[in-house]
Amino acid sequence: MTFTERVAAELEARGLEPINLASELSLRGQRISVAAICSWMRGETEPRLSTAIVTSKVLEFSLDEIEPKREAALASNGQ
Repeated sequence: MTFTERVAAELEARGLEPINLASELSLRGQRISVAAICSWMRGETEPRLSTAIVTSKVLEFSLDEIEPKREAALASNGQ
């Protein structure tokens, strides 16, 4: 599961919206807009590593469980 898929799944499982995640991230010193979170969820952008770490803590999952995006995995394999 990619970061994008995991964030979407965790929000859905908790019955939360991107605005709830943005609020929680703000409380932890990460000023992220709802639009930015929606952009992550659409796979258009990815957060900075520091933001991804805090996001994974808020949503209680490990970044070790995250798979790379398919395009990145193909590029690293020379395909």
